[in-house]
Amino acid sequence: MCSIFGFVLSNTLRTCRNQLARVQANIEETYTPPPLSVLKWNLVEQDNMVDCVIGLPQCPTSYSHLVTASMCGGFNAWYRPTPPQSSLVIAVGNKPFIGFHYAIEGRNTPILSDVAKAMATKLKSTITQAVPGWLLGSKPTTPKLDKPLFEPAEPMVCRFGLCDVWRQGTSISISPQRNLSAVPDSLGRVTLVDNSSGLALRMWKGYRDAQCGWITAEEEHQNNTERKRNTLFLVIYAPKKAIIEVWALQQGPRVATFMATKHGKLLSSGYSLLGMNSLNKKKTNKSSFQCAYLDEEGNLKEITVPFHLALSDKNSKRARDIHLLKKMKVLLKEEAGDTESSGVVKQCQELKTNEMRIQALDILCASNRVSASILLDVVESFIHVLDVSEDDQADSMSKLLLHRCRTLQKLLIFYQFTLSNQQKPPDYETVISDDSNNDLSKLSDFLHTTEEELQRLLLLVTTIGSQTKTMRIKFKKAPEGLVGYLAAFSTNTLGNTILLNESNANDNLVYLSETIFQGSLDNIPVWEEAVNESCINAVVLMQLALVYWLNKPTMPTISEIYSFSQLIQVICKIAGNQIENKTWWDNIRAQLQDSNFPIAAITATLVCRSVALSFEDSAVKTENSKSENESEEEKNNDWEKISEDFCTWTQLLSDLEDIAVVYSILRRKSVSTNNSTLQCLEYEIPEFSLSSMLSKGKGCISELVSKWLTSFGFNPSLLLDSENNLKSPEPVKSSRMSVGVQEGMALEIDDGTEAQALSSHECTTLSLLKDLRQHFPYSLNGNILVVNMCWEYVLTWSREVDLLKYLESALHCLKITTNHHLKQGICSMLWAMHLKMRFETSVRLINKVGKVPKERLCRQDIGLSDVQVTDFFKICSDFLDIFMESNVLSEVSPQEGVHSEILWSHSSVPSLQQLALDQPSANYDILNLLSQCCRAFYFLTTFNLKTTKPLNAFFDSIGQSALISNVNSQHVQLPGHFVDDKLTQSRTHFLLRAVTGAMSTVIQHNGEYNTKQAVNWMSQCLTLAADWMIPADPLRRQQVCELYARGFDRIAEEIIPAVNELSLLGSQLLVIAARRLKKLLRSSSNGITHLSPSLTTWIDSLDEGTEEETHLAETSQLAVTAFSLLAEDHKEYRNARLLVEALQPFLTSKDK
Repeated sequence: MCSIFGFVLSNTLRTCRNQLARVQANIEETYTPPPLSVLKWNLVEQDNMVDCVIGLPQCPTSYSHLVTASMCGGFNAWYRPTPPQSSLVIAVGNKPFIGFHYAIEGRNTPILSDVAKAMATKLKSTITQAVPGWLLGSKPTTPKLDKPLFEPAEPMVCRFGLCDVWRQGTSISISPQRNLSAVPDSLGRVTLVDNSSGLALRMWKGYRDAQCGWITAEEEHQNNTERKRNTLFLVIYAPKKAIIEVWALQQGPRVATFMATKHGKLLSSGYSLLGMNSLNKKKTNKSSFQCAYLDEEGNLKEITVPFHLALSDKNSKRARDIHLLKKMKVLLKEEAGDTESSGVVKQCQELKTNEMRIQALDILCASNRVSASILLDVVESFIHVLDVSEDDQADSMSKLLLHRCRTLQKLLIFYQFTLSNQQKPPDYETVISDDSNNDLSKLSDFLHTTEEELQRLLLLVTTIGSQTKTMRIKFKKAPEGLVGYLAAFSTNTLGNTILLNESNANDNLVYLSETIFQGSLDNIPVWEEAVNESCINAVVLMQLALVYWLNKPTMPTISEIYSFSQLIQVICKIAGNQIENKTWWDNIRAQLQDSNFPIAAITATLVCRSVALSFEDSAVKTENSKSENESEEEKNNDWEKISEDFCTWTQLLSDLEDIAVVYSILRRKSVSTNNSTLQCLEYEIPEFSLSSMLSKGKGCISELVSKWLTSFGFNPSLLLDSENNLKSPEPVKSSRMSVGVQEGMALEIDDGTEAQALSSHECTTLSLLKDLRQHFPYSLNGNILVVNMCWEYVLTWSREVDLLKYLESALHCLKITTNHHLKQGICSMLWAMHLKMRFETSVRLINKVGKVPKERLCRQDIGLSDVQVTDFFKICSDFLDIFMESNVLSEVSPQEGVHSEILWSHSSVPSLQQLALDQPSANYDILNLLSQCCRAFYFLTTFNLKTTKPLNAFFDSIGQSALISNVNSQHVQLPGHFVDDKLTQSRTHFLLRAVTGAMSTVIQHNGEYNTKQAVNWMSQCLTLAADWMIPADPLRRQQVCELYARGFDRIAEEIIPAVNELSLLGSQLLVIAARRLKKLLRSSSNGITHLSPSLTTWIDSLDEGTEEETHLAETSQLAVTAFSLLAEDHKEYRNARLLVEALQPFLTSKDK
């Protein structure tokens, strides 16, 4: 048997791995691994060895050492004075069945005879070397023996063993502490052996082919000062029976049995990582899992056993309580309702340990099958036991459990009261009559407010409530019952009052408030007595009362306002001196600000303000009564004293009133029509509170209203018109409008603008905005709303890039904005955040391909289809025109200041308006350069003008660098006024191609020409030519030639006067007329006789053109026009004259 030290083997393997890495990295330096320390033992006194383990190092006492020496050597045996340390190897097999083999470590101490013999041998060798060889005779030389490759094994002595001739051990498993071993044998037994004494402690029968494992369990829930106990369990897997049994050691019972398969494997390891030493007791090298079972399907299951299963004595309280707890769980699962409730209570009464009582309370509080009465009986039984045993020496667990039980008792009694209070029918005799409900004067005195303010607020609540809430039948979800009620409170903390559980209460505040306050408004004195006994904290009661009121499904009546005010007064009485603290009312105001129901928050603020003033007045009266002398000036003072707290309440009431108006309007359902001016966006009804509005900053109202307007595509121009009407000093008295015309004033006529009647939906929207502007005049300015609508459309487009209709709607809003400073800032933000990167990507892609790429490549890089790329350049061109216009007009128009309502006086979050106005002024030259690029690429994509490297053809290197610069930068190098001839030539060639494409848009239908698109395109070409400093005359000549080539002679004749170089135009038109005649001669072979030889040769030399077939008269007229445009000294003058003369016979023959 060989034994290798794990630490040495780990270092050797690590060195070999490092050497392999060096070889793979081509490093010549090598490392030699250290040699392995191997212990070889020969078990010579055992016939057959099947398995073995190494036990603990043996270091016997002196007495045991003497007994061992006497037993092995007899009476005259020699013994060492000190007991030697020896290694123990336990081997199983046969003859003996279990053998205990020992090997003494270290060298033997020599005795006197051994010393004498060694000295004689040494003396003889010395004399032999000193005397000559001829005297003693020569000796044959003995050859040197090579050192054996493997060292011989060290024999081990089998001191004793368990002998059984018919029994053979099949395996051995040693415990993690190495003091016990389990040995299965061939006769179906499992023997437990003590490794130190060699005694068989226990034997189990009926386990053929058994496999054994070990589990160490540690005690839990002990004080840190006490040492934790641990125990050992033996796991036996019997494949024949297909079971796994767990036994407590050493003489303990069977604690568990598991079903298994017949062909599994039990894995047990008493060690962990290789190479680690267990030198420290506190940090032993334990295995990650002690025992596991691997079944036939490859599933690995870990086997764990709790410590309490080792407590098998009849007096173990914890084991007995665990058994009772299991029975209680089974009883709770079997019960359908409150039946057999006495069984649960009885099981809990029999519990003896506080630990199990705590677990029982946790189970009962989390079970939906336990009623309040059952849990109350259990809690009272625990209190009775703990009260009897309570003394000054009770441990902390007992005190904490007693406090928890008393807290639960109060909560359960109050819960039963609330259930009974909810089930009582209302007392109809106490319902206030209609006359008293309408008596606002009494209610205003009761609430410490004026009758006008109260009437205005109640009218607002009633009107908004009827608009936003409709009564409908709803099936209420099943309440969380007792479980949710108890989980919301903290019962484990010490204190005189009960607080909320912060981890669970926030998820269930509405249900908890309904449980406590449902039905409390009808009988407040009884409720006050019950809540005093419950010891619930007053802060918690106030918080839940406001939650209950703010989440009421119906609008409150005046009688409910009376009752709620009395309820708040009761809670303030319970709070006592806490209400004098400023934080008490500050927390209430903060909760009202956080409410998502500002309509209900208004009535709650009225009530809380009246209660606060009543307590303040009573405190002032008490203070004045204590003072004996009061000055006459204070007695006769007619001024009303207003406290700072009253002003704070009033300001909160005003803010909630403003938010309630916004809340009511934004909750209206949008009505989108087919006649909507803009696109309709998706709209979700917002949930907001006063605090959320304050945190979002000054622009939140504008943002919310603009989202609501975009949900039904409201016409933004109406926002500006309505605002102008509000600012107009003189109202319009008649529906007819007269326009005064002054002498010398030019009249501007806007095509297509006609006054249209507003729809009912638009009138309603404008009326609502008018009411809303009374509360937020600055936030709902017309330009601000239009700009926010534009921003909402752009944000929607950025999420769905292929829907360019949203971007077109944004441009429509941007175009009608009248505040040029605001328009320029928004344009700057839109370009930098949304358009710039996508525009540059599109230009870069087309510049790489030379034309519009395929759809797949466009969607991959830009997110648009190949058709939408053209529309995108059109939108960008319009946007840059708006940007440049606002940039110019903002320099000559005064900038308006930024105003906001008092509500946001302390808010530092900037609005969209503020961000836009803070943008620096854009560089007009860069914008003009971007506009040129955009229009050029618009022509390229529209008419599919394939161009190699369009950017190089349109701009030089300086211009290309300026295109990707920041539009707000004022220090960018721009192209000069002197343009390279090569660049001018490429630009002119591109524009001529663009003119050709523009003239292709002329449409002829029923003899009429539609030239609207062609005129528009030609205008854009001329504008771009002017920006590029290219003369317009070549473009005009190209336009005339294209019109004649397409057969639109009458339109071309109207444009000829705009051409300057008529001779050049005449030569171009002469070629077109000659091509027409060439096509005519192909159809009529006799016509060639009318032509002169020189004219025939010139016509034949012309290439085939793309001219459309026209009438002969139009060709003749074209020839006459070309002849009239040529001078007499022109080289083509003779051909023109011959052509005109040649066409006359054709006309004469056609007339005949």
